[in-house]
Amino acid sequence: MATISGTVIRGSTTIANGNIAIATTIESGGSMFVSSGSATSTTVSSGGSMCVYYGGSATSTTVSSGGNMIVYGSATSTTVSSGGNMIVDYGGYATDTTVSSGGNMIVSSRGSATSTTVSSGGNMIVSSRG
Repeated sequence: MATISGTVIRGSTTIANGNIAIATTIESGGSMFVSSGSATSTTVSSGGSMCVYYGGSATSTTVSSGGNMIVYGSATSTTVSSGGNMIVDYGGYATDTTVSSGGNMIVSSRGSATSTTVSSGGNMIVSSRG
């Protein structure tokens, strides 16, 4: 098991096999895929994307304006800033999420979310199957 810390991602990175990413910044054009690994204190900047697959987990993620996060695994203590986007899709689970004014969160296709705070001006959409 390996730990990477303080990394800036501009390409594509996968965190798997129990590996851990700490204090990672995903910049424009960068993407991080978390599957059977974990990511803590990640910042998804404008033009960056993060995907948490089943078996993967993300904790204390900040999705900045223009950043995108999609969750099929678990996400805890996520902050979706103004202009940021978070999608919790099939099998995904999000807890302790804060959607700031201008931020967007979508819970779809049997995803689930608990303990979500949507600030004034924030957006949360829950599909009929979410």
